[in-house]
Amino acid sequence: MRVEIKLRCGGSDMIKGIGLENFKAFKNLAYLDFKKINVFLGPNSSGKSSYLKGLLALKNTMTNQDSEPALHLSERLGDFTSLVFGNRVDEKITITIRFDTNYHEPAKSTPEQSSEGFKYGSAALLTILILFTLFSKKDQKGATDFITQKEAEFVAKELERVEFSVFQEAPKTPNRLEVLKVFFKDGDVYEVKPYEKPHQIFLNGKPVTHHQIVKPYKFLIQFQELNLIGSDEEDWEIINPLAIAVSFIEQELKNLVENMIHIEPFRNEPKRSEIVTNFQFDTVGSKGENMLTSLIGLKNARVEGSLENNSLQDDINRWMNEFQLAQTVEVEELGSNNFALKIKNKKTGVTSNIVDVGAGTSQLLPIIVESVISAPHSVLLIEEPETHIHPNAQAKLGELFVECSQKYDKRFFIETHSMYLVMQLQIMAAKKLLKPEDVGIYYFRQDENGTHVIDLKLNENGQFDEEFPTGFFDVAYELTKTLLSHM
Repeated sequence: MRVEIKLRCGGSDMIKGIGLENFKAFKNLAYLDFKKINVFLGPNSSGKSSYLKGLLALKNTMTNQDSEPALHLSERLGDFTSLVFGNRVDEKITITIRFDTNYHEPAKSTPEQSSEGFKYGSAALLTILILFTLFSKKDQKGATDFITQKEAEFVAKELERVEFSVFQEAPKTPNRLEVLKVFFKDGDVYEVKPYEKPHQIFLNGKPVTHHQIVKPYKFLIQFQELNLIGSDEEDWEIINPLAIAVSFIEQELKNLVENMIHIEPFRNEPKRSEIVTNFQFDTVGSKGENMLTSLIGLKNARVEGSLENNSLQDDINRWMNEFQLAQTVEVEELGSNNFALKIKNKKTGVTSNIVDVGAGTSQLLPIIVESVISAPHSVLLIEEPETHIHPNAQAKLGELFVECSQKYDKRFFIETHSMYLVMQLQIMAAKKLLKPEDVGIYYFRQDENGTHVIDLKLNENGQFDEEFPTGFFDVAYELTKTLLSHM
């Protein structure tokens, strides 16, 4: 019997938030609920960038084709020793991912035969299909009916969260998955220990089967279909929710990181001109190194008559005006694939090479461009967007991020020291331009037990529900008081 299954999945909004434990600055669990706008505040070296590195580690892992190690690291992220809290290589790193089950669509009573296919499918559902047909010898319709029923049961159970712990057995060895825990809202907890024998899978503390039916796959698992055949029917009925959950978790993480873009705190110094040989226009790059090619791609699309890309260019120029940086920004071809970036002064109308304008323009332009042209549903991690720009422009950043999050359905994680950016978000909440529940203000504070994160909730009047930590808004007042005392 030949069976074809096409797969579909939900959006990354199903991921409610992520927590890090024993990871870099975080000794204890630091969990953050994801909002449309997420602002990280706190002293230098307090752990703000540590959280972003956790997200980037997930991106590295999910976009890498290899099944091992559990976490794919890099020179920029560091090795396992540098990532584990206190460099304690005998400790494990634990990451928690919570899911918002309000995003689940009710399962239909019959399987979807459209091009979209089954809702939560992947290798796990193919496994279930194989097993079902082996046990029951049903035809394709019977098999697809069975899968739809199991999907309905999965939705009814409501996945709550997943936790996975990663360890390193010895220096210079790959980090490995120690245990994967899957929690459902009905109280069921699955534990998977892929390297243990004779039992790998436990449900509520009790072993499910003695067969070695899973193998580690990154920080998740894959089912070994042939080994499943030897399991009792009761066993694989119990395993089924775990199989669907792992498929669902993997796909939702892929959705989250697919359009995750990182912009570092120090963007590259611009060049007077640049020879372009590789015309790829996906992102401006973590240091703004691809900004010129991104704008070339936008210009080429406009020439081809795309109304959407005309609108994006208009948005870029509008924001350049709003930030008092320029009237327009344009790409000029100098010949032989040599291009220059030109900025037209808003007040004088004089056009200059980007090298000949202030540093604030070259630092802010990649943020404006990426915020506008990145794909809908993108997740932007931006470090210190206020670099080299004056207070009024820092406040405008709040308006830029809010508009792009609303207009293009994007999510922002902003690491900043700018009180003006925060105050602008407060004002927008007070003016009903921003829902308080769409913004998260997180203050990172460190002590001998590592970094702790304070969730400073905004109310509908733009005020914080609790007292703001010292060393931020109070600095200007304290300085003014000191000055007055010496006058």
